[in-house]
Amino acid sequence: MSIYKEKAKERPVDAAADALEKDRTGMGPGGAISVLVDVASKPGERSGDAQGILSRTITQHPDPQVRVAAARSLGTVGGESALRALRKVADETQDGQVVSAVAEALSVVGGPSDRDRLRAAAERTKWPRAAQSAQVAARLLTHRLGLDWSPQEDLTLPNEKAPRLKPTAGHGTKVQLIDVPVKPDLRQSDPAWAGLVPETAKLAGAFSCGARKHVVLANADLASLERGPGVAGALLGINESTDETFVRYLVLTRPIGRKLDVVLSTPNGKVAFVGSGQITGDGIEVELTAVKTPGAAGAEVKASVQGGTLQLSGLSDTTLTVPALVPRAAF
Repeated sequence: MSIYKEKAKERPVDAAADALEKDRTGMGPGGAISVLVDVASKPGERSGDAQGILSRTITQHPDPQVRVAAARSLGTVGGESALRALRKVADETQDGQVVSAVAEALSVVGGPSDRDRLRAAAERTKWPRAAQSAQVAARLLTHRLGLDWSPQEDLTLPNEKAPRLKPTAGHGTKVQLIDVPVKPDLRQSDPAWAGLVPETAKLAGAFSCGARKHVVLANADLASLERGPGVAGALLGINESTDETFVRYLVLTRPIGRKLDVVLSTPNGKVAFVGSGQITGDGIEVELTAVKTPGAAGAEVKASVQGGTLQLSGLSDTTLTVPALVPRAAF
């Protein structure tokens, strides 16, 4: 066994550090970050070391792509050292790729103060796509944490105000309930976005639209949705190769009068549906219409979750054009 292989097997954190800091091993940056994330995410004596190496990587590594990978990884790890590093980079860097990755991470692990930080980063960066990513992250953070949202704050998502796209009368695919095909385990299958789904979200049911299947998680903490912005639940896609679930859409709500404003958005801010809803007893009802975006199909859906059970009806012109396999954030 070579010295490198022996070191990688017996001291994986040290081998990963060598790969990132000295670039003299055969592990490569991607493999090194995977090792560090695995160690940092589990209780153990080297967990803090792994977090520290990832934190140094996003602030000091000369290759922006490696810094991007490290930033996204810290979004799944969390912890104080990770937050300090992410905030430092968000406050200082103008590299659009890195800004996007840091924004993605802060939307999942950031705190209340990070909303202003993300909006400042959006104004500072010169790359429009990165600015949009930071604005999207600020909006997701607002819902995840239930932050106050004054009328003067523009947190509109891209395409949220696009024209509504209703299905053609008499022609379409019915949206219908189905048995739950798989049990979701987002912490394992989709750690990048699992933190955006409330811990109080429970499995409510599943439905199909043509050949595409969706698993529905609904937030059982209805009182929080009445108090301010929140995440009412998530629609999960199913990876056709592994049968694992991933976050396809988040159900973002905020109270306006006695109603709820409802937006169905991907985690990277692509709005698919808009509409309204209301809290009814021990459940929630929503009515949603597709928005006009490239490749979108006209659709209308009425859904309710009462006592933890999903009911819905709706019609779509065609199966929704969302990638079937697990999407990686493209902030």
